[in-house]
Amino acid sequence: MLVSPFAEDDSGDYYCDMCETERNPEIHVYYCAECNYIAHIDCVLFEVLEPPEEMLLDPQRMEKNFEDGSLGLEMMLRVSFHPHPLIPNDDDDDETIFVCDRCEELCIGSRYSCKLCSFNLDSRCATSKDETPKERSIKTIVNHFSHLHQLTRCKIGILQTQPDFDLACVACRQRLCGIIYACTHCSDFFVHESCLKHMLMEVQSLFHPE
Repeated sequence: MLVSPFAEDDSGDYYCDMCETERNPEIHVYYCAECNYIAHIDCVLFEVLEPPEEMLLDPQRMEKNFEDGSLGLEMMLRVSFHPHPLIPNDDDDDETIFVCDRCEELCIGSRYSCKLCSFNLDSRCATSKDETPKERSIKTIVNHFSHLHQLTRCKIGILQTQPDFDLACVACRQRLCGIIYACTHCSDFFVHESCLKHMLMEVQSLFHPE
């Protein structure tokens, strides 16, 4: 049966039992009360209405989509390595920070995202003709005493080649490079992985003996 958003336990983890990807806890789901089975609306409808192999024949098409309880039409992108349709977010703030789930790089600006789970693609990966299956990986997300929000592990690659790139590590104050942890919530907290590992909650200083 179709139910309103809810938390099935206190773990804070929300997953679809059909596609086994993380789901948005604010989106309605199909739920079986007898066995505690939870699935995305999209996953159930595709299973019932459309063979999976046909879903990949046309990667970009007009399709009905639920938005705020009403039925509308939006341009969607389909890729073979994600079970749900992706919607372009061209109207986002140009400074929006996110981590691409394909190349695992820190990105800024427009993206294709899944409204059913926490999945984002940068424009380069979304439009790439290379759909070679990639070994599935789970984002490394950590809670750290140095910041209020969760931090996501990612890479700095193409972004640092841009002329106006000026993001720096909050710990060493040096320009970002290599593997970092980023806060995608407030978009202004970045720290090198090496710096994060050496950050201490308490330190002793000659200038403050106690």
